[in-house]
Amino acid sequence: MERLLSTFREEAAQMKTWYDLAIEKRGWTTAGSNRLSPEQTMDFIVGFLKGDAVDNPLLDILLGSALKLAVEDLKSYYLEAVMNQPGQPTDSKT
Repeated sequence: MERLLSTFREEAAQMKTWYDLAIEKRGWTTAGSNRLSPEQTMDFIVGFLKGDAVDNPLLDILLGSALKLAVEDLKSYYLEAVMNQPGQPTDSKT
């Protein structure tokens, strides 16, 4: 499990350059609904996967809802990063 989570973290870190480029190009992101940075989001999700007792970073909503938002933000992070890698189709409207 530790090896899998380590690989997961490494992959997410490698996507950061592409994600940052997406934000630079568009000036906005669809990630961030949980109000956490991508790194904090990853730490939160990994904590759940490891079975750690995680603190709710969003005190105004239930822990399960915070996890759902974190997963949705991670999905947006990956999609935006992948779409900015070379060889991906582009939308002339962005």
